[in-house]
Amino acid sequence: MSIIRSSFQEARIPFEKMSYTPDVPSTNLGANEYNLGLNVETDVRGIRSVSGDQQIFNQIPANYEPMFITGGFRRNGEWWFVIGCVGADGSGMTTPGKWFAASATQTWYDITPTNIDTSQYAQNQNVTETWNGTVLLINDSFNPPFFWLDEDPVLYPTATAKMIAYSNTVPLEISDIQPVTTTTRKITFADTTLGLAPFTVGDQVTLSNVNPVAYNSSNATSGNYTFYTVTACTTTDVTISCSVTATYIPNQGGGVVAPRYSWNYNSDWTKVHAGFMRLYQTPNVGSILVAGNLTATPRVNPTDIQNYPVTVQWSQSFGLNQVPITWVPTATNVANQLEVPLRGPCIDAFPCNGQFFLCSYWDVVVFSPLNYSTTSAPIIGVKLMNQGRGLLTANCWANTDKLVYGIDARDVWAFDGQNFVGIGNQRVRNWFFDQIDPVFYDRIHMQCNTQKNQIEIYYPDRNATFGRPNKMLAYRYDLDVWNPPRDVYAATFATEAPVFGRVRQYFFLSATNITGSGTGAKFNVRLDDSTYTLVQVASPDVGTGYAIGNTMKILGTALGGATPANDVTITVTGVSSGAITAISWTGTAAGYDSPNYASRCITYIPGFTQVKMLQKDQGYNFVIQNAVTPITSFFRRDNIKLLKDYSGKLLVHRLLPETINLDSMGVPVYPSTGSVNIRVEGANSVGQAPQAATDITVNINADQPWAQMNQNAYRVNAIQVGNTSQTNIWMLNATTWQFTQTEDDR
Repeated sequence: MSIIRSSFQEARIPFEKMSYTPDVPSTNLGANEYNLGLNVETDVRGIRSVSGDQQIFNQIPANYEPMFITGGFRRNGEWWFVIGCVGADGSGMTTPGKWFAASATQTWYDITPTNIDTSQYAQNQNVTETWNGTVLLINDSFNPPFFWLDEDPVLYPTATAKMIAYSNTVPLEISDIQPVTTTTRKITFADTTLGLAPFTVGDQVTLSNVNPVAYNSSNATSGNYTFYTVTACTTTDVTISCSVTATYIPNQGGGVVAPRYSWNYNSDWTKVHAGFMRLYQTPNVGSILVAGNLTATPRVNPTDIQNYPVTVQWSQSFGLNQVPITWVPTATNVANQLEVPLRGPCIDAFPCNGQFFLCSYWDVVVFSPLNYSTTSAPIIGVKLMNQGRGLLTANCWANTDKLVYGIDARDVWAFDGQNFVGIGNQRVRNWFFDQIDPVFYDRIHMQCNTQKNQIEIYYPDRNATFGRPNKMLAYRYDLDVWNPPRDVYAATFATEAPVFGRVRQYFFLSATNITGSGTGAKFNVRLDDSTYTLVQVASPDVGTGYAIGNTMKILGTALGGATPANDVTITVTGVSSGAITAISWTGTAAGYDSPNYASRCITYIPGFTQVKMLQKDQGYNFVIQNAVTPITSFFRRDNIKLLKDYSGKLLVHRLLPETINLDSMGVPVYPSTGSVNIRVEGANSVGQAPQAATDITVNINADQPWAQMNQNAYRVNAIQVGNTSQTNIWMLNATTWQFTQTEDDR
């Protein structure tokens, strides 16, 4: 029997701390859960559309396809980006990969180490990195580790530093040292079976354990470290620049000659590389590098490649802003190598609460520092931490203020140094693993966006182009909520960095008259990206002899651009006794990439040629193939039940969205000038497909900011809110429903 109401009933539904939970049936969603969304996120007491992506810096050098990005501060306090690239000349042929670096004041330049093989770089290259202060260390899973030392900006005022790779040359025993000239010495190797000369001219080597001690690179008396330069080398001896006059007694003086930076110390291997490398800042001996999952090429039968998946080695200890000289264990350092009790290869590792955790696909092993007193004592205790937890692939973890987050095949987890806790189970886990393209699961990576208090999981779904991640799933750890997927453009890798804005200010600039004969006026100019946002007379230099209508120009070359493309033209619109009081201006600015160290964001690099870096959550547009595109966003909640009794049906008359606009920094904008599209659909049971309805556009700044409904009576309703825009960001804090109950079928 129908029930007639004399007036509308009303219900207000807030959207505070909303969490995306696609694993939960829409029939069982909680008050703060929803089941569908794209390019939206939970924010301050509401849900909003995401900000866009913004290109920064120059285009990556031609014919190179980025596969990795990282960033950090150098000694001069400037932020630098470093990218690793696959060689791709656009014709289907590949060339060796490269490593490039750039800053706000230095365009991309080649920092590739001279003695590594990059011919087999690919988009799925497993690269791990670590920053030790201002020094970057990288492992590419194909070569020995390499690093980017920080040069003194006084001695090296321009960017000249290239990366240096550790050497696969094994340290060699010495049988004799004899003078060749007053400044060179010939070192004879004890091993007479070498097939190739171990060093090349220009290499630097170290000497150790030599008697007389004057030859040794490490001088305990002076505290200095001497590196000798190779001037000639054969399979039996090496000649070095050296002026030590002490007499060496053949076959009695002993000693070892080694590369300046030693990595391989197994004489049965011609080369070896690791699957990962990380920095562990131990509380007992200082910093060490830890690398694992070794692959070696034997000296005999070099085609019989050998893999040691659970072998881990670590370097000698070293200080801040330094690198270890050697990974070779000696009587005077802490370097070592051992096997760890993991099922499956060691994939990656992370520090937490003073300990170091190594992960396979299945298990976790912990390195615990031991009380260290002598070099004959072990520095690390090793034990199995957890069976069943691990990492899906390298770079699938991120550190936050208190916890480490990661992904394995079971769930997304949080770890406090003692316990693993799943955070996706019965929320997003099943949906997420179903979305991943299983062919390219190894392309997943995770970042911590500290600016937004969230971890971000970049992954390829089945629509991704050759496995380049096209989606990002975020977890707000401060609110304990999940956000739905966000579109990203081929985000092959990402890093957290300062926000770079194309903002610049210039002061007391002179202008050239176009018309008129006034003199003496100077101007201050501010540019934001391609817009001259402010041009003002630089008091007290207001000039004399000017008249309304006079025009003048400031050359673009004085504003960081070119002329005439970036010239600014100024028109005098007000004068007082010949002095300028008001002006107008026109012109297109060149912009300038300058860091805002008061703000952070995630910067990612698309895995294609002819691209620029993209900083996320900036502006109102996405960027695809260097073209600006609008952002399509929507939030949907199904099976909303407004009546107490499920048997009742209601007729929705109006829906009033409490919506405002945000600026690019996420600050509310008043008045708000945008609009949103509202769709309300109904069904008579929770398992029934909702009856389709058309979108209703609702202006935010309006006298009647509601959607007027024209639907039949239903038991449950669905709401979808969103828009497609490249001019605004919308935020929805609540909706108010006006409805009438029409019947009760009991």
